[in-house]
Amino acid sequence: MRIILILYFEFINYSLISKLGPLKRRTHPVEILAIPNGLSVTQPTEPDTGIQKSLRIELSGDQPKVTITHMLTNYNAWAVECAPWAITQFKTGGVAILPLNRADTGLLPNGSLAIWSYTDMSSPCLRWGREHIWLHAQMTSSFKIGFPNPRGWLTYTLNGTLFVKRAVYQAGSEYYDFGSSSECYCCDSFFELETLAPITRLQPGAPVSHIETWELYKTSISTQNEQDIRVLIQDLNLE
Repeated sequence: MRIILILYFEFINYSLISKLGPLKRRTHPVEILAIPNGLSVTQPTEPDTGIQKSLRIELSGDQPKVTITHMLTNYNAWAVECAPWAITQFKTGGVAILPLNRADTGLLPNGSLAIWSYTDMSSPCLRWGREHIWLHAQMTSSFKIGFPNPRGWLTYTLNGTLFVKRAVYQAGSEYYDFGSSSECYCCDSFFELETLAPITRLQPGAPVSHIETWELYKTSISTQNEQDIRVLIQDLNLE
């Protein structure tokens, strides 16, 4: 497989960001323990947030599938509003497929799109379909969008290898970034697929988890149009 990816795990709390400014990336040693079919990774509690982040990374037998459980634990003496935010970073040069909501709502809207201020929606790297968005990771400036994703999957293809990222959308729950459960970011040096859990009020000592599954496939299936993607969805059982 010739796809390169990096896993990040953060959390969103806009009230903390407004008070503390951008949070510094941690470089403290983490605890890594073996578990059945995988490992767990636990970070020391962050002194400026009182939140501890941990991951469980578990292989799925002989299938090309990994289950990643992202967990936040609140070690403050007070409740904290937050949401797990799972970021997967890739080498640029590939193509992402972002699924749009296909629910027939008649004369009512069935989706929304969050657009960051630096995003150029006229970029030639972006292509709109009726059911999907294609994003070619060849941006020369920063680009980010987010959206509710009831279909629950995102893909990125590079050098004939297809990466599938899944996370369950919780209908009726509140999400940050204007209701976004999925987001993608691109710049000239890397590309990211991101999923978010719903906003939660985390009580002292309580954890919250967010589960993703990752899959890798060697594929020669074209994804140039909507029909190609329907074939891909059926072949890989994406829905």
